[in-house]
Amino acid sequence: MLKIRNFIRNNLIYTTWKDNDIYPSLVYNNYWFQSFCDLIGFTTFRVNFWNFIAKRNHPFVGFYSPNVSSLPDKRLRLLYENGYIIENNFLPESLFQKYAKIFDDAVDNFINSNEYKNNEKKQLRTTLNLIEYDLTEFEDEMKKQLRPITEYFYGKIKPIFRYELEISKDGTDYVSALAKWHMDRFIPSLKCQYFPLGVNDAPLSYIKGSHLIDKRFIKNSKFFTKSKNYHASSKKNMMLKDDVFFELCSDEQSNIVEFNNLEPNTLYIGAHQGLHRKKPFERKGFRVNISIEFTHTYSKYKLIYNALKNSFRN
Repeated sequence: MLKIRNFIRNNLIYTTWKDNDIYPSLVYNNYWFQSFCDLIGFTTFRVNFWNFIAKRNHPFVGFYSPNVSSLPDKRLRLLYENGYIIENNFLPESLFQKYAKIFDDAVDNFINSNEYKNNEKKQLRTTLNLIEYDLTEFEDEMKKQLRPITEYFYGKIKPIFRYELEISKDGTDYVSALAKWHMDRFIPSLKCQYFPLGVNDAPLSYIKGSHLIDKRFIKNSKFFTKSKNYHASSKKNMMLKDDVFFELCSDEQSNIVEFNNLEPNTLYIGAHQGLHRKKPFERKGFRVNISIEFTHTYSKYKLIYNALKNSFRN
């Protein structure tokens, strides 16, 4: 019984997408179950159902209708209209300087380590080793600064921090699933990236306006919810096939925004139901970015609860 319960829990209900994420994911992590859902039409129903629910969560309405000019908060207006926000000098200067030194030292430690020197790969993506440092003050201040946005969309929520280091030893890069145009979800989903050391080469590309959930969005989402475009990269993960690429239309190509030459202490907030990618390296170098995610503690059940609560209020 325990094995049956865990199979249902991990593969059908929670989908265990990125740790224990229980927000609606693009696909189930079980290839055969996802294929079965495609065959019987449940995939289409699932996209329509969760958008029906999400649209009834008041903070998400602006992602379905661009008429948000009356909003008093400039950050929210920009997020609804463009799909992203860039904020320079995000943390107080003293705190930024303190932790920039820590992140810089951690990068140096890795580059000078045998793990790095003996690794034959030309491109590396790894978690920055910060185990010896106390990050409490840094994370508390990040959460404090982000609170007006996070509480508006998600209520009281505990974000997940990921400290990521990307390196190209020779200026080349492999085209991973994250370096292709993709969407994270088929319903509204926010994600932050903080760049404590800045970035000379564009770390991200975003297609302005692709976050609006309309007929074109639903059409695009069909590409990312079909099992035929995926392979099972592990027992608990589905990734786009190496030879599968989403083709942009001319309007989408004309709305590509490259975030070049970001200054240290820059924050990016993006509506990642929109089309985006990690920009591949074009020259030798490294990037440190801190990903801040929210959907690990904001579930599909909270979506339903908030939709019902809003319905009763109306």
